[in-house]
Amino acid sequence: MPLTHLQTGAHARVAQVCDHDPDILRRLADLGLRPGQRFRVLERDPYEPVFRIQLDPQGREGLLGPRLAAALRVEPLPEEAPA
Repeated sequence: MPLTHLQTGAHARVAQVCDHDPDILRRLADLGLRPGQRFRVLERDPYEPVFRIQLDPQGREGLLGPRLAAALRVEPLPEEAPA
């Protein structure tokens, strides 16, 4: 499912990165968003696909604009998913 379908508070795992632009791939890697990485949506802009996320278990936060968000396919997880 596209990341853009997630709501605030959702827990998910990166299933696939769907982009071939080296800058986008590099930025996602810099944020730690690779297949298998778990995260939580801390905040979602109600008007634009902009997300503030927190990586599990690192606790590091990142901001994803529309282009980065569109590149990620995710697997929703239960709220209390173990690491």
